[in-house]
Amino acid sequence: MAEDAFTAYYVNVSFLNAGLSGPMAGIYNASPNEIIRIYRVGISNITVLAAVGNLVRLDLNVYRNSSIGDSTHITPVKHGKNVPDLEAVECFWGGVIVGNSPNTIRRVAWSCEEAIRMEAGNINSLGCLVEANIIFEVNSNDNNEQPIVLRPGEIFTILNSTSAASYLNSFIEFTREFI
Repeated sequence: MAEDAFTAYYVNVSFLNAGLSGPMAGIYNASPNEIIRIYRVGISNITVLAAVGNLVRLDLNVYRNSSIGDSTHITPVKHGKNVPDLEAVECFWGGVIVGNSPNTIRRVAWSCEEAIRMEAGNINSLGCLVEANIIFEVNSNDNNEQPIVLRPGEIFTILNSTSAASYLNSFIEFTREFI
């Protein structure tokens, strides 16, 4: 990844608080001077409720010429001490996307059973392993793979498109390039 790298951590986001129309995680590039390149997206199951049989669909979406409203903002972590702050790039969850319909880049099925039960033979425990839950990653050894690019006015989201009473931790690793 380039030198101006960041990781946005979305911790303990409730499916119910984000809502079916609100993203579990997102990045909005409102800067006319920056391009965002997303290299890695991961999720982690932190459900401790006795949820039974919850299989949800998560969509990775890009919205063109759109904006956000009524969302919860977070501050991404810089990957170096000399990395300048983001200008008008917003990391958020929840809220409403205003504008065009999304382009769905990837759709994944994900079990949001309670992962706290670390019993032998319980597949729900896999929901806690980071490497088992990378839902998008650019392989640096493959020149055909490209990052997700957000130009000014574009939004990337992880959207829960089914209902479930659960919680999610997620992260998005991205770089910033000045234009």
